[in-house]
Amino acid sequence: MTRKERRWCWFFSAALLMLTSLPYAIGLLQGDDAWVFSGFVFGVEDGNSYIAKMLSGTFGAWLFRTPYTGAEQRGVLGFLPYLLLGKLAQPPNLHTKLVVLFHALRLAAIPYLLFSIYRFTGLFLSSSDARRWVTFLAASGGGLGWLLPVFGRSTLLDSLPLEFYSPETFGFLAILGLPHLVLARALLLDALRHYLDPEDKTKTGFLAGLLISLILLFQPMTAVIALVVVGAHVVAIALRAGICREGSPLIAYLRRATITAILPLPLLALYAYSFLRDPFLATWTAQNLLASPHPLLYALAYGVLIPLAFIGGKRLLREGGAGYLPLAWVVLLPVLVYAPVTVQRRLPEGIWVALLIISAVGLQEIRHAPRWSTLFTILLLPSSMLLLVGSLQAVRVPEEPVYHDADLVKSFQWLRDNVEVDSLVLTSYRSGNILPAYAPMRVVIGHGPESVNLAVLQPQVAWFYEGGFEESTCAWLEEQEIDVVYWGPYEREFGDEGVAPVGCLEVMYAEGDIRVYEVLVP
Repeated sequence: MTRKERRWCWFFSAALLMLTSLPYAIGLLQGDDAWVFSGFVFGVEDGNSYIAKMLSGTFGAWLFRTPYTGAEQRGVLGFLPYLLLGKLAQPPNLHTKLVVLFHALRLAAIPYLLFSIYRFTGLFLSSSDARRWVTFLAASGGGLGWLLPVFGRSTLLDSLPLEFYSPETFGFLAILGLPHLVLARALLLDALRHYLDPEDKTKTGFLAGLLISLILLFQPMTAVIALVVVGAHVVAIALRAGICREGSPLIAYLRRATITAILPLPLLALYAYSFLRDPFLATWTAQNLLASPHPLLYALAYGVLIPLAFIGGKRLLREGGAGYLPLAWVVLLPVLVYAPVTVQRRLPEGIWVALLIISAVGLQEIRHAPRWSTLFTILLLPSSMLLLVGSLQAVRVPEEPVYHDADLVKSFQWLRDNVEVDSLVLTSYRSGNILPAYAPMRVVIGHGPESVNLAVLQPQVAWFYEGGFEESTCAWLEEQEIDVVYWGPYEREFGDEGVAPVGCLEVMYAEGDIRVYEVLVP
């Protein structure tokens, strides 16, 4: 990269930093005696779980164990960046410090991602204008999903447009609020860049493998995608070698691919073993349902670039070598998004960058390329602009779920200071989602994928708060090994009378309409 190119990347990074930080700055300023800012403007339920993971790091955890279940867990080497960040924070104002650290990681990740995109793009595009076009849209572009609200619709085939809820499909949503995905994509592109290094040296495969191993600590599925893309590239090279009788490039790429794949295998095997042998992780995987929507949604997302990609694809097909990687990646799209796994929607990670690269190659093949690039930029920006405007709207007025009730937070902080760490607390689902972000406690239910047997436990919790367990309350609490029962505004939605006054419950905390009960062991 030249000095001018680096300066452009830094300038674009600064613009994204300021734009995406604005909603969070407003949210923190809007907090008052009645409301506490959650730290998130979308996906608040998942956001609370990230802060909960950081909080567990604050209180000593080195392995990930979710606080959203009472089930036994062995712990796994996951979400390590959040656990480590949590160790930098201490009371007072612990939640605010964790939120600031979370977004500090996000802000640090943005320049790394932009430089990674730019350098990866440089393998295929010699023009700095073309590289900038790809980098700009890879970070801030989206599909044509914005057409739905323009025509008065919010969904298509019972689904929102992908750019409004799927950070893997594009990029801006992750930049707006998901630092681990930003870092994983940056590492993915860096790993592929080292794998494709034109100098046929062993170190290229070594660096690629090292980076893929690092991805496993941020987002394991992205590491798997990296290996799949490398494998698809080798297959594409092999097919060309078989057709054109050209064997030398195949041997070189095969050597690099082998080195790239060997390094992350031990850690990958450890993850596979953990998920197969740990009952909690197996259940989490089964409950983590991220199905891909109808193919028309992907057509709406990526279809506008297909004509350009077709032109660019023909050129890359003729050139062979490194150019086969983005081609093979994009061709894999239907296979990835409809693979027979529970996390289908995660699998297009990074394809948006590959599609833009092929499209940029296509732009260079047509007349009046600058005019066409401007037109496509105008078409691909509105969805991200709507996301930014929506995030500003979300923080404008303090209300749930973006803000948390201050009395609720006060009671959670009391739990943090007065109840033993890792105690199991019975709450409603909504309270259970928020509580672990403020207190290092476990809850029976509170997060879709991470709460084991949620479908069974949720109605039982409802019956408890409705009084359905009056005669057998104590036996049920003992069976679930619950230490504390919480009763607040979300629990009162099941009935205003509160928890049945049975002998095994003793009031620990009473403030306003909130009660906390200790479960007395017989």
